Amino acid sequence: MGEPGICGVADWGEQPYARACAWQKELVALRKAGELPDLLILCAHPHVITLGRNARRENLRLSEAMLAARGVEVHPTDRGGDVTYHGPGQLVGYPILDLSEHRKDVVWYVRALEEVLIRAAAEFIEHVLLVRRTSGLATKVAVLANRVRDITCIADTLDDFLRGIDLPFVATLRDSQHYIVAAERGLGLFELAPAAMTPDIEQWEPLMKWLQSKRSIPKAA
Repeated sequence: MGEPGICGVADWGEQPYARACAWQKELVALRKAGELPDLLILCAHPHVITLGRNARRENLRLSEAMLAARGVEVHPTDRGGDVTYHGPGQLVGYPILDLSEHRKDVVWYVRALEEVLIRAAAEFIEHVLLVRRTSGLATKVAVLANRVRDITCIADTLDDFLRGIDLPFVATLRDSQHYIVAAERGLGLFELAPAAMTPDIEQWEPLMKWLQSKRSIPKAA
């Protein structure tokens, strides 16, 4: 059995979604048998849409036949959630873990993953700040939180983190189907019916205000 605290990492490159799922099932069986340590699989997929257990087919904006004609596969999955897209160049991580060797608590595990992602973002931001300081670039940099669900623990944690870094925190944007509707119609978000768009427009206004302000205009190098 793998030693507690040891996690292997495998980079599969780009793999078709169905093949990656089949390989993971084999690895899960080996992990349950104690023949492998914990693993983190990293890979990318060709264009694919996955449907979670709570997915609504109407959230597929094209029929499966039309998606297939465009080279996009559709696969039902046993995960939670709704409709998710993956494509080339998008890194996906699949942990294969035995939580009994860590802490048998799924809620704790999900929050720990969220904390890992926040720390990874922090390292990236530190690198951006270092490059800006050492390169003399005049580019203005700010951060925003994207696809955030209000009144969740991770939203509160993320808000505290972003307000504590040395960069302007200019907006928080919710996950909304309105972006898909706007794209289908060839419109911008602000061109849709205002009555339906009020929550999204309110979230975009601080970002637009920052972009139009002197604070976002790079100084001459």
